[in-house]
Formats: sequence, structure tokens, C-alpha cells
Amino acid sequence: MKLFKRIGAVIALMALMCTFMACGKKPSIVGSWTGNDDGYEISMEFNEDGTGKYTLSGISLTITSYETNGDQLTINQSVLGGTQTVVYTYSLDKKGNTLTISNESGSVEFTRK
Repeated sequence: MKLFKRIGAVIALMALMCTFMACGKKPSIVGSWTGNDDGYEISMEFNEDGTGKYTLSGISLTITSYETNGDQLTINQSVLGGTQTVVYTYSLDKKGNTLTISNESGSVEFTRK
């Protein structure tokens, strides 16, 4: 009887370990992304330190900071000597290779470089 209890405990422990391993870490937006919005080439770069760069058809803006919270992406970018804050809803595919951002203006799909 003790043998069956031990086998049951080992099986339960293995199932628990598999559950944690399957969850894994949520993909991050850190990295370089490219997309296209109505014919305009867009690239975004998110650095690990919370800064980055936004380029639209060759015009670059500095991302002074960005933050993700749930499905919300808040970007603070330097524009004409001031700071502009833009809030998006975002999602990543399970592999972390496709980033979709959207707001009231529409949505853009980016691919990881």
C-alpha cells in the first residue's frame, strides 16, 4: 500500500512540474519590429531599459520610456522638444513573433526582425 502512495505522489509531482513548464514565460516586446500602415513603413525598437525608437517612413522619434500593463502599452516619445504619451492596446502571438497594437485610429501588425 505504501508503494502505491509513493507512486501516486511521484505522478502528482510530475504532473505539477509539467504544468509549470508548460506555462513558460510570457513573450516580451523587447526587440525590433517592422510593420506597414496604409503604405507607410513603420519600425519600432523596444530596449530592455524601457527606452526605444519609433521610425515612420524614415522619420525617427526617441521613445523616452514605455511600459506594458496587462494588454496596455504606454509609450512616451520625444516630439519637437516635448513629450507625447500614446496608449495602445497590444497583443503578442504565443511565439512572440507578431505584435499587434491598436488604438482609436486603428491597428497595425508588426513582425519581429
